[in-house]
Formats: sequence, structure tokens, C-alpha cells
Amino acid sequence: MKSFSVPKLLAARMQRRVEVVEQPTSVTTNASHSSVAPIFGFPEVVAAATMLAPSLVALLLTPDDASVQVDLMSLGAAIHCPFSMMLHIHRAYGRCAHTRGVLHRFDVSFIHVHAMITNLAWRADLGTYEAVGILLNVASIVALFTSCHAKNQINAPLWTAACVVWSAAYIFVLNQVLGICAYLGWALAFGVFFLKPCGIYTPAVFHLLLALPQACIVTSVVR
Repeated sequence: MKSFSVPKLLAARMQRRVEVVEQPTSVTTNASHSSVAPIFGFPEVVAAATMLAPSLVALLLTPDDASVQVDLMSLGAAIHCPFSMMLHIHRAYGRCAHTRGVLHRFDVSFIHVHAMITNLAWRADLGTYEAVGILLNVASIVALFTSCHAKNQINAPLWTAACVVWSAAYIFVLNQVLGICAYLGWALAFGVFFLKPCGIYTPAVFHLLLALPQACIVTSVVR
């Protein structure tokens, strides 16, 4: 009779909790050609469409004679948008597990790129605050592409949220009211993301809620 190790069984269950989109890229060649069923067609298309909300808000709030800082804030939101949309469209209709994993990594990576651009845009300078933000985000991107540990993959959204929040901390120097509104917006958005009260439409609601902190950030620099 075979003997089973309880820790090994628990580790196996933890590994299965990680979605296919979060599997490491260093898998075998056969695994890279495996297929997965589309997740939820229409809700994922809605999630892709709502990802436009933060970018559109930033664009609408950017004046024609905007400063470099304002332009960078808007660019940060826009540069992440297409990667998120591609992931959600693939989740709706795509079947290639390897492609989904690659798109997931690029989606999260460009959240960090957005955070770094925001971090640098506040003062258009490279001081201690900016350097810490860059190091945190670069470390996150490197870990995303190199880590094969299930626990690291599961905790990735928490680390990403922390980097995003750090990138906007300078808003309190410019406008405390807008800073409070931005952080309350993030608290609500990430609460929805982690608790998933809206079921399969949670990503769409999450994207719409991200428009509030983005509006606060751009407005604080315009003013």
C-alpha cells in the first residue's frame, strides 16, 4: 500500500489553487501546447471594455496645455490598458494555456510600469521616494517572471496593490482631500477584487472603480 505525506498533499492542493493563467513560463514544451477552456465569454469582454475607464478619465481631465507631469500620468494609465484588454479577451475566447500565462504576466508587469511612471511623474525627478518605487516595481516584475512557487503567485496581487499605493503617496503633498479620495477609491476597488462580491463581473466592476483614483491623481497635478 502506498503511503501519503500530508504536507505533500497540502502542497499539491495549494498548487492547484493557482489558475492556469498564473503558471510559470518555465514549464515543459508539452505543457506550453496544452489547452484550457475559455472562462466566461461575455463577462470577460465586459471586463476588457471597462478597462478603458481609467484611461478615458485621465484623457478627459488632461488639458491641451498640460505639463509633462500630467501627460505622464495619462500615459501611465494608457500604457497598461491594451495588455489588460488582451488578457480578458483571451480569457473569453482563447484556449492556449501558454498564451494566457504570457498575457497574464504582461498584464501585471504593465501595472508595475504604470506605477513607476506615476512614481516618477510627480516631481519629474529621481529622489529617494522615486528610487524606492522603482526598486519595488522592478523587483515585482522580476519575481513575476522567475518565481515558480505557488505561494508567490497567489500573493502577487497583494504585492502589486502595495506598489500601486506607494506610487501615489506623493498626492498627499499636493492635495490631501484628493489623496484621501484616491486611497478610499483604491480600498474599495481592491476590496471588490479580493472579496469578489460581484461574481463573474467582479473584474469589470474593479476596472470601473479604478477610474476614481486615476481621476484624483491627474486632477491633483493639473491643479
